Amino acid sequence: MDGITAFQEFVSESGGRAAAAKRIGITVGMVGHVLGGVRNLSVSRAIAIEAATAGRITRAALRPDVFGTPNFPRNKPSANPAEREHTPADANENGHVRRGGTD
Repeated sequence: MDGITAFQEFVSESGGRAAAAKRIGITVGMVGHVLGGVRNLSVSRAIAIEAATAGRITRAALRPDVFGTPNFPRNKPSANPAEREHTPADANENGHVRRGGTD
């Protein structure tokens, strides 16, 4: 299941876009953007959905790019730091991960 499919399941379970938006504290427009693939669901909202569904829809199903593929072990880390998977701690609240560079 990809992130959009998992989010669609959450929206359906919630009773529609407005109810889903209210349930996790985002706008109806943002729900549309996530469903349309325009924006990614934030890490904090993925965690909120996992909590709201008692773990039935997991954060990994919603954001496999951040949390890894659900129910599968992560691959062996690459020797190239730019290709390594990042942990949720590496991501900001929007799910973006800063790569490389200096502060």
